[in-house]
Amino acid sequence: NVREDAPCDPKGFYSITKRCAEQLLISYCDTYNLHYRILRLGNVIGNDPKTSAQKNAILYMIGNLLEDKPVEIYGDGSQFRDYIHVNDCSRAIDTVTVIGSRNSIYNVGNGRGLRLREIIEYIAYLTNSKSEISFIEPGEFHKIVQTPSFYMDVTKLHNLGFVPEYTGEKLWQESLRQSPIKP
Repeated sequence: NVREDAPCDPKGFYSITKRCAEQLLISYCDTYNLHYRILRLGNVIGNDPKTSAQKNAILYMIGNLLEDKPVEIYGDGSQFRDYIHVNDCSRAIDTVTVIGSRNSIYNVGNGRGLRLREIIEYIAYLTNSKSEISFIEPGEFHKIVQTPSFYMDVTKLHNLGFVPEYTGEKLWQESLRQSPIKP
């Protein structure tokens, strides 16, 4: 459970550039007496026709389940992430923009860690998928740059009155409903 003020030392290229952008924004705003609000988004789930094994991997795996294609999960699937539906994410961004404190960082997520294996098994059950689910050793790149498990403390966001609508089963059922591939 990671708060906004926790030490931040990313290892992956993408994560490093995001952190660098935050620091540049803060420096620029401090230099020119401007205000900012930084939002750190969890794993956003929703209709995305450009998913791949590298971009939005969970939706890519769900697409494979819907087409009865094999699904490969790194490790034993016990790793977890903080998933938030795109509709909730949009509402959270609006909330922070309108009433969030200036010069602040906000975590945007559900504030809960959901295990990858449980998600995939649940979606397979819901869709009656015939996909073979296997567990593979992650490559060296992923071992170095990926945080195995992660979810965010969203107390600051909740203190603004934001409550996610899509949690638990509703999150995944809506994601299936919006999928370009129909179950």
